[in-house]
Amino acid sequence: MIQYYRILNVGISLESDSPQFLEQFNWNYSWFEVPSINNGKQLSFSVRLRGAPAHIICEKATSWRNSSYYEPLADHPNPCAHAHQIVLRHLVNAFDDFVLIHAGVVAKNRAAAILSGPPAVGKTTLVLRLLQEGFTFFSDDVCPVHRQTGQASPFPRSVWLAPSSSKPQKWIRQNRKVPIRPDKLEAPVGIAACQAKCVLYLDPGKVCDSFHELEIGVKLEWEADVIQGLEKLVGVSLQKRKTPLCEWRVKYPKGEGLTRNVKEYLNTQRQRIWNAYKIDRIQPNFERSPVLTPMPTHQAVFHQLGDLKQGPPHILPGRFFMELSTLFNNVPCYRLTTGKLEKMIALTRGLWQELSTETNYFSR
Repeated sequence: MIQYYRILNVGISLESDSPQFLEQFNWNYSWFEVPSINNGKQLSFSVRLRGAPAHIICEKATSWRNSSYYEPLADHPNPCAHAHQIVLRHLVNAFDDFVLIHAGVVAKNRAAAILSGPPAVGKTTLVLRLLQEGFTFFSDDVCPVHRQTGQASPFPRSVWLAPSSSKPQKWIRQNRKVPIRPDKLEAPVGIAACQAKCVLYLDPGKVCDSFHELEIGVKLEWEADVIQGLEKLVGVSLQKRKTPLCEWRVKYPKGEGLTRNVKEYLNTQRQRIWNAYKIDRIQPNFERSPVLTPMPTHQAVFHQLGDLKQGPPHILPGRFFMELSTLFNNVPCYRLTTGKLEKMIALTRGLWQELSTETNYFSR
């Protein structure tokens, strides 16, 4: 059984001998395969999901490079979720003509609003609420910006939401949320890139936590070795999560130069861990009155750099900062402090109407 998906006009072929596995893997809006727009390169992915034991093979073919990737899935606690992450990572790394920003995106009248901000700040909630205002869905998490044109492209993956009822649902559960396909959102889904009309940085306020905290998933056979290595890092504390999985919390103080040591060690253990991600300790106040204020481009870019979905390994941070600043040089940027949702919607609606009346906006 084969299904096709599309992101950034790249067709992804998913093949499996398990229809149920493919149904669970249904993580983005489905399309037929079409040519790539990545600088004219012929890019395609073939993903084979096989059972007994389960494993994933990603075959990436382009006009300039051929490569493949194999990883077993049998002992992962959620094979579908891990396969999803593998495919997404390979897809992201294959695009050299796009910068991927951690942001939600909605569009109207061939112009886009980019909603950036740290995790758990309310981007998805704001995106979904704006869909009720007549906007088109582009993404709730990833915003691809073309390096040459500066246009934002659709990246319509599934939206993870808290269940609205207690009825059983046939979805993968992740932190008590369920994925909803974009074509089930009762709103148009974007199919063409467009220029950004504004960037809104959702500001949760100051973070007072003095510690960094990570969560890692370790492969069972390597758990003891990985944890022993982490225990040798001075200043790092560990706590195993109360789950049946091999999941650990890694905590260390800020400002003591430990981040580099932790990252270097985890890089040496990449084949022994399933995942490692930072836990953000923000606590947005959604009961206060939000405030919308203009924001200098360089400040908006600075915030985006801290949470990029695609790292620029061949570009120095300063140069990459300048590249992003150039891309958003003619895009008005604003800071929207988190607060009551309806007030945030009203401020966003008013800003959009104001920018839409500027007839010379795209000539600035």
